[in-house]
Amino acid sequence: MSVIRSFVIAFSMYSKVPMPRYEWSEKNARYVMCFFPFVGLLTGALCALAYYGMSLLSFPLVAKTLLFCVIPLIVTGGIHLDGFLDTSDALHSWREKEKKLEILKDPHIGAFAVIALLVYLSLFLSACSLLLDKTVPAFVTVSMPAVQAAVYIWCLSLTLSRVLSAFSVILFRNARASEENASGTILTFSSVADRQRVLVVLGIEFALCAAAMLLLHPALGTLTVCAMLLVFFVYRIRSYKHFGGITGDLAGWFLCLAELLSLLAAAAYLLVCS
Repeated sequence: MSVIRSFVIAFSMYSKVPMPRYEWSEKNARYVMCFFPFVGLLTGALCALAYYGMSLLSFPLVAKTLLFCVIPLIVTGGIHLDGFLDTSDALHSWREKEKKLEILKDPHIGAFAVIALLVYLSLFLSACSLLLDKTVPAFVTVSMPAVQAAVYIWCLSLTLSRVLSAFSVILFRNARASEENASGTILTFSSVADRQRVLVVLGIEFALCAAAMLLLHPALGTLTVCAMLLVFFVYRIRSYKHFGGITGDLAGWFLCLAELLSLLAAAAYLLVCS
């Protein structure tokens, strides 16, 4: 029963999908990180279905691009983008660690967050338009075209990014753990998690997701996995250097960057190799 409740809590926290309410007890939240990637799986599935439908109906490129940008925001409510904005403000403040952590708590956004958002959306929309420039209506073919495989690999990257984010919650040091009366969603989930079982499940999810990417297109799948692992490595270094560990906002920052880089990698591959 605690597994089902962990599933519900994961979707309640990280998506806008209507869910029944359960008490956030230690027992109920033990496996939340196992189900966090399922939010990405749902988002990716909706994006894949939208791509298939828009290809069949010959939607214009602008409509396809904007819809691909909006679907993840609708499903998640933009919770990770909020973390991206707060982290951008903190990183570009060039203040000491304690001040940066205070900036993460500030509900307001500053000029650096706005600039970062404009750059992020510009890159995302540009890469997305390159990726969707050709319409391939077939959902499954014996020899899948690179453009079609690239779209589905990016849809899978929404799951893989959350697998890596969940790994960081379990394995990385929390920036607020040493504070008196420390609190926070990430700190709560990491402290109550059944670490051994959660790590095993996340490892299986990572292997399945990476294998699916490689089966769709070996070269592009490998490039995408490597790109996301690179962002994960940078995320760990910058979090420890500037904040002394991770927070929920930093996890959201990583998620946004990982999904953007996987999209840029796919677009770059199609430009160079197709």
